Amino acid sequence: MWWNKPVGSYKVYFAWGFGGQYIFIIPELNATVVLTGELENATQSRSYKEPVFALLEEEIIPYLQSSK
Repeated sequence: MWWNKPVGSYKVYFAWGFGGQYIFIIPELNATVVLTGELENATQSRSYKEPVFALLEEEIIPYLQSSK
């Protein structure tokens, strides 16, 4: 299943899989970002969501912007 969420000023589409697996698509930056994880259960995966989005907003998106 695909979701969308604003991250900073960008509309981000993402798929969220078991164990902390993510695929992010950021059309405005012409970028696809894949993150993998090794979480053991769904509870861990849910607690991991906000730090993953913070990493995307604070580190990955600024890097992508600077490399345009």
